[in-house]
Amino acid sequence: MKNQDKIVLFYGMDPVDGQIKNGTCDRIGSTEKEDFHILCFREFCKSHFLDIKAFQNLSYRSSIDVVSYFLSQVMGHVVFLNTTKDIEKYGYSGMFFMPPELTEEQAKLVTSFTEELTSFQIVVNYDMALNAGIIEAKTKQATSDVNIKKFIQDFIDIQYRKGKKK
Repeated sequence: MKNQDKIVLFYGMDPVDGQIKNGTCDRIGSTEKEDFHILCFREFCKSHFLDIKAFQNLSYRSSIDVVSYFLSQVMGHVVFLNTTKDIEKYGYSGMFFMPPELTEEQAKLVTSFTEELTSFQIVVNYDMALNAGIIEAKTKQATSDVNIKKFIQDFIDIQYRKGKKK
């Protein structure tokens, strides 16, 4: 089954709504609707992240990239954005924002999730910095003909486990 979620949050150790949800995820919005990512996230924030004032004041002009940066780099959550637009013309596409540290539970859930990403073109953003409102990041890319599960497993092993299998 192809992923049709607009946004998927894979929680780490930072509390969300007063709870640590490490190793769980929330699926937000649907690619079947034309809503912007930020509007889907704004709707989600009506009942989540109530303690983060900035998330309660999001508008259609807010940048989903900056929100994803905050969620991944400050809070330690993995963010997946389904960026699929015109399947006939461009195919399926998506983008991960990876945190500086990844829990084993997050790694397992993200790897399992990739089974929904067959035939996707994927960009993985990591080692990010926010400079003058601009996100700088290292990236890894995989085309639609690559085994995405193996690509993500290899990325996690190299980036987080430093090549050591656990």
